[in-house]
Amino acid sequence: MKLTKLFLVGALSTSALFAHSMWINSFESDSKNGKRVSIGLGWGNKAPIDDSLNSDFGMKSFILTTPDNKSIELKPPVKNPENIFKDDLLSINESNIAMQKIGLNKKSPNGTYSLGFQLPEFTLSEYINKKGKKSKSIKKIEKIRDLKEHISTTVTTISSKSYFTYKNYSEVKAFGHDLEIIPDGDYTKLKEGDIITLNVLLKGKALESGYLLAKSSDDQNINYFHGRVRDGKVKFYLNSNGQWIFKITHTQNKEKTIYKYKTSASINIK
Repeated sequence: MKLTKLFLVGALSTSALFAHSMWINSFESDSKNGKRVSIGLGWGNKAPIDDSLNSDFGMKSFILTTPDNKSIELKPPVKNPENIFKDDLLSINESNIAMQKIGLNKKSPNGTYSLGFQLPEFTLSEYINKKGKKSKSIKKIEKIRDLKEHISTTVTTISSKSYFTYKNYSEVKAFGHDLEIIPDGDYTKLKEGDIITLNVLLKGKALESGYLLAKSSDDQNINYFHGRVRDGKVKFYLNSNGQWIFKITHTQNKEKTIYKYKTSASINIK
């Protein structure tokens, strides 16, 4: 009974995660003494903030990397958001988007900062059990006790990145995520009407082909622009300033295992 309930909760949470997008927001504010950047998680279909997480999804990592390659752990979403109020008419819950402020001063390293999170790998196996019926499990196939025949396993990894620059742009390095979107060149000089070029890496190497989606926070339509990745590069026409979100899903099939990589990147165009 407990295992069945646990599976249902996990499956429902994962279904919600796959149905929505998840990204990193960064709101920048310059001052005489430095810069303030308020960062948090975006969730839903419309940028910058559409909805709030109902759990932390067991976040594997949430890190800020400085231009001098220092890695700093950020505060993840809370595990159990507080229910502030609820009746028959409405409910009020604690907003669970991991908002926090980064303060930069005159001594802070100049250059481009990278924010990145990664969720734990999620496995869903379909198989024939010893009673001859189709079944599913979030366990790895070798740990399923009533396995008779393995049909397929889907392994999904989800990650996201965001970038902001203090004073002068510096080259952005790969984070080490399975799938990554990285700006190609100084994006801080771009503005409305320009074309942005992005690098797409799979396991640290240029992704040969794929389709990447782009959306501006100024456009509240849920539809995304499509761009084709060729030899690890893709270009988009920036029809507005503001925050842009880029995302891509890539799938690889190996025997009976399907590897699905989902990632996004957000960049502010001023």
